[in-house]
Amino acid sequence: MRCYRISLIFLGIISAIAIGFAAEGQEIGSFIEQLQHREEIVEIRRKAAHALGQIGDPASITVLVKSLQDERGEVRAAAASALVRIGSPTVPELIRSLNSKDAVVRSTAAYALGRIGEPNAIPALVQALNDQRWEVRQNAASALGKIDQSSQTVVFALIQALSDKHTNVRIWAASMLGQIGAPAEAAIPGLAYALNHQQVTLRGTAAKALGQIGVPTQTAVAALINVLNDESPWVRANAAYALAQADNSKHDMAIRVLTEVSRCKVAGVRLYAARALAAMDDISQPRFHRDSKQPAVIEIASKE
Repeated sequence: MRCYRISLIFLGIISAIAIGFAAEGQEIGSFIEQLQHREEIVEIRRKAAHALGQIGDPASITVLVKSLQDERGEVRAAAASALVRIGSPTVPELIRSLNSKDAVVRSTAAYALGRIGEPNAIPALVQALNDQRWEVRQNAASALGKIDQSSQTVVFALIQALSDKHTNVRIWAASMLGQIGAPAEAAIPGLAYALNHQQVTLRGTAAKALGQIGVPTQTAVAALINVLNDESPWVRANAAYALAQADNSKHDMAIRVLTEVSRCKVAGVRLYAARALAAMDDISQPRFHRDSKQPAVIEIASKE
């Protein structure tokens, strides 16, 4: 009798699971149908895409990729987020989408691949850096920097992107090279050259990237010293930050310019200039010390 009851309970559990799967299957079908019909109001399509991402069934990948062409941005964003949530199973379809005739689809696919972080997408993303639309190239550069920060293939592709004809692509390439850090040392000449660009965001991003990578070359140090006189306080602060990461103990010019810059009215510029000067004193921690040999550091430290 007891075995009979156990069997009934077991069968009940199996039935409940089967019903649950059937219900989920029906839900997926319903959400896919809602997403496919453009006459549905925007909020319904957006919620359907979100729900499919929550469920995570690869069966919804095709319709989600197709929804990257939706005329409404909120639906496209929800579809992209859903694809990212589903993860690796979406990668082959997203890679194919990089060749779509629709630039929005190509751009969103590059973005999603970066969020997923699948190394197999690297060759396709490198190729996407040659796309005719700058938005696609920008997202491809961003994606490459997020996927594999140890790959020299990625580093050299991003170095090439520093010469892109569109400034936004250059900015993202510089930013990603900075995030990669020391393995991107080969980018130093290109980043130093970018310090002379007329666009302030590129100059500032390049300066910061040099600090993140480390700037052992005299050429880079000389370029950063020149940027300490930049019209933008943000650029000057990033240049001072970069010099603080380098061994500048033998660069008398850096000391003179940093001492002058450390009296800047902008607090952020003073901060990094003082840190750079402190680093030249072989002070291990980036703090202001009253026993520093540099007058500017002493002056700022006395106000702390």
